Amino acid sequence: MTFGTVHGYFETYGAASSDVTVELRDRHRRHSPALLNADVRRRTRGRIAAIFSRVMPVHQLPPGKYLLRAIVSVNNRSVKTLTRGFEIAPSEGADDRRRRPGARRPATLELFLPVDEQG
Repeated sequence: MTFGTVHGYFETYGAASSDVTVELRDRHRRHSPALLNADVRRRTRGRIAAIFSRVMPVHQLPPGKYLLRAIVSVNNRSVKTLTRGFEIAPSEGADDRRRRPGARRPATLELFLPVDEQG
């Protein structure tokens, strides 16, 4: 990825959906401390469904491989951890030896999936 954000998104279904909370963490390595940490706001969808969606900026992270972890809790007790990897690619102009004269750095583009509250 070379964009400036990563988007964590998933849905829950069932009567206990209203008791679910989610926290997103971004790690450089599996056992390293979190670099980014954010609570995710629940958006109710009907009586038994909820959407959890959060866009997190990553433009300050150095190039490399990362893990985005969603820690799912019910009534303040962790019940599941979802993990997905992503990679920050080096920018085109990061290495002066490869830089072409007059080359411009690509603009940062914010990309995310909108979530409709009405579902």
